[in-house]
Amino acid sequence: MDILLGGRLAAAVLAVGALTAHGAPPALAQEPEVPAGGRYLEPVFDDVTVTYDVPFHTVVNSRGETQTLRLDLYEPAGDTAAQRPVVLMMSGGFLNFIYKSYLFGAGEAYARAGYVVASIEYRVRPEMDMSGFPEVFDEDELTAASLDAYDDALAATAWLRDHADEHRLDARALVAAGGSAGGSIAWHLAWLPGGDVRPGPPAVAAALPLSAAPLNLAVPTADAPPVLASHGTDDTVIPYAWATDACARAVAVGARCDVVAFEGAGHPAVDPSPIVPQHNDEVRRRAFAFIAREVLAPLGYFGAPDPAPDPVPAPADPAAPAAPGGPALPEAAPAAAVPGRPTYTG
Repeated sequence: MDILLGGRLAAAVLAVGALTAHGAPPALAQEPEVPAGGRYLEPVFDDVTVTYDVPFHTVVNSRGETQTLRLDLYEPAGDTAAQRPVVLMMSGGFLNFIYKSYLFGAGEAYARAGYVVASIEYRVRPEMDMSGFPEVFDEDELTAASLDAYDDALAATAWLRDHADEHRLDARALVAAGGSAGGSIAWHLAWLPGGDVRPGPPAVAAALPLSAAPLNLAVPTADAPPVLASHGTDDTVIPYAWATDACARAVAVGARCDVVAFEGAGHPAVDPSPIVPQHNDEVRRRAFAFIAREVLAPLGYFGAPDPAPDPVPAPADPAAPAAPGGPALPEAAPAAAVPGRPTYTG
């Protein structure tokens, strides 16, 4: 199966002029102000420093092998900020394979805007048959693979918190982003915590899945981190309706969740007219705006916010509280939910 990755940007998204948004709880009475441009909203650094293959976790994979997981760290060159928000990126690959450096330029793009990006490895299952997906697949095996990947991403958030001082990271402003399988992991980081499967508070402040959908066992609560999903309406790998159905479930309980549609776009690196790389510029622009409004403004990055919470201590296990989400986007009509849809991304 062709690579579908997309860890890139998964970010937020919105194709101007041809998009529809689903979901959105009522807006707060007063929203923190966000500037029209500048750091975190557009590129302001010319160069990026990349540190490759930093080990962050040791695991046993599905084949019984001990495996060291590594991450690549993208930082704006010459940056002197005392604390920087972090984007945790997961590339895709049907949970069969992963290339953490294949991000369609997203690592560099985010770092040039002033973010620190950690693009991570996670456990995959090369032996898992995904050739018939989405019509035919082993749901139990896919669920097990997804939970392995989730646990690895959670371990990465713990590593980032443990090394926040060393790399000048703001642990309150940690955002999960990913495409395809990586996008599902991002979604799970927002919605799996707190349930029976993976108890504990969320470890991220927001999630930005691209061309992805969560497992049905990821049950959002009203205080779940905000999610902005982007999806092509002609996606043949992860049907567009899977994303809108998921968001509808979140909106029904009062959580912040929106799906933005790219009309006629398909799955990354698989379908004709893929959503990336052809829409990268708009996807990233919307990602920056979403992070600024939902995460950074409430933390005071642009001045005079609500009082910021105390820094989050590093968790003993890979689960940590997230910063509270920011204000809501304008209201939009919720999508119709389809109960019991089997679930997932490629």
